[in-house]
Amino acid sequence: MYNNIDIEIKKKKLVDEFIQNTENFWKEEKKYIDQKHLKILNTFELRYKKNIDLYAKELIDWEGQTNLGSPFQFNLKQIKYLGFFELFKQFLKNLKSSRLTNYFNKLSFDDDVQIIKKNNGLNILKLLPAHKNFGFKDIYFINEEISSNNRWNRYVYLASQIKKKKILSNNGQNWLDIGSYYGGLQMIVKKFNKKNNFFLLDFNHQLCRSYVNLKILYPNSEHILPNDIDQNMRIKQNAFYYVPVKKYNLLRKIKFDLVTNFFSFGEMKKKIFKKYFHNNIINNSKVIYVVNRFVSSPYFEPTYQNDINIFDYYKKDFKVFYFDIFPIHHYKNIYRKVLNKFSYRPISSPYFEKIMVNKRYSKLFKKKL
Repeated sequence: MYNNIDIEIKKKKLVDEFIQNTENFWKEEKKYIDQKHLKILNTFELRYKKNIDLYAKELIDWEGQTNLGSPFQFNLKQIKYLGFFELFKQFLKNLKSSRLTNYFNKLSFDDDVQIIKKNNGLNILKLLPAHKNFGFKDIYFINEEISSNNRWNRYVYLASQIKKKKILSNNGQNWLDIGSYYGGLQMIVKKFNKKNNFFLLDFNHQLCRSYVNLKILYPNSEHILPNDIDQNMRIKQNAFYYVPVKKYNLLRKIKFDLVTNFFSFGEMKKKIFKKYFHNNIINNSKVIYVVNRFVSSPYFEPTYQNDINIFDYYKKDFKVFYFDIFPIHHYKNIYRKVLNKFSYRPISSPYFEKIMVNKRYSKLFKKKL
């Protein structure tokens, strides 16, 4: 078992290894990237290009992305896992927030936990509580053994759906996740899908985050780095494949049992969205599981630079087996400016959750879903 010093040394070593095995690690094609991810990429380069040590320390929570916070809590468990200094910083930050902000944050968090419990996901939280993950600064203890944060709630719910709906079997199947961030969902699903292959597709710096987390957590699995991703690569069992976005089309010979995208399809420019969603890689997959906004950019609050909506997620060769509102964070209220007025409001468009099965394989899933 690693101690904190060993972990930091290991993280730095793995970051260096990933960069060395990724051609043009610092050069992403930015021409067609949406505004949100362009800002993230630019912030990443400015912050870390000359400071790899800092990058290794801030793999989870950093200036551009976080675990989305958690309700403030002060107890001995918090001090043990976060340290007094980090907890004191959170205390000062909490003082600056209004009581209403803290109230809504706690209310939404509690709703998410109850939804996870209702979906038989509490055992997943017991197996992988937030405080047992290194690098997590957002931790809220639900009880003595279970802890989470807002993003971890999201991952646990998605993992519970994958498990409950049985859309992955533990027999060497291939799963492609488009937009994996630090590999949080894979960290969880791997626990009950030991033999499967996990293909993570993202920008280089995100894949590096995933690699460090997954390599430390699953050192005995195969980890295929970007320079070894090509159209003739041999597909192994119990392997993680770290696929840069520019190598997406190299996956076209692989038969995917599951393709997922959570949130980022709706953020893309429409041209890039079509490149992913209408590619034969997805068209030939068995199951597609997506969570995205009903309307990416409502006219009264145009959130993203596109006109993507629920109708764009239709596929004629796929049958819808599950469709509902995505429940996690659904009741969250955020203090923000809309129509020139600050107030507590939910997001402008809710998210839908959709599982589609290729009609060629629908008989295999009829009883499961």
